[in-house]
Amino acid sequence: MPELLAWLDQCDLRFVSPEGEEDVLGVTDQERIERLQSAINALELTRGELRTAANINREFILALIEIARVGLDALFEKHLTQPDNSHDDDTTARSLDE
Repeated sequence: MPELLAWLDQCDLRFVSPEGEEDVLGVTDQERIERLQSAINALELTRGELRTAANINREFILALIEIARVGLDALFEKHLTQPDNSHDDDTTARSLDE
């Protein structure tokens, strides 16, 4: 709720109760148009910021996945090349055949 109220303030908008309709009566059509345009502009800005944040997060997550994959590949190769693990390969092969 605080974020919504801050956003409404930024757009020069506010909640109006039915009892407060007299406050709205003094607002001209031009002022309403300007307020609506301000709200549209704020939404466009927010949409752009969210797209940018989503793209940054997506690229970051993909990079982390790639780092993890490379690390796991290296550990797997290291495990396969160690001389004392040759018997493990036979066990793995047998379990896969079953």
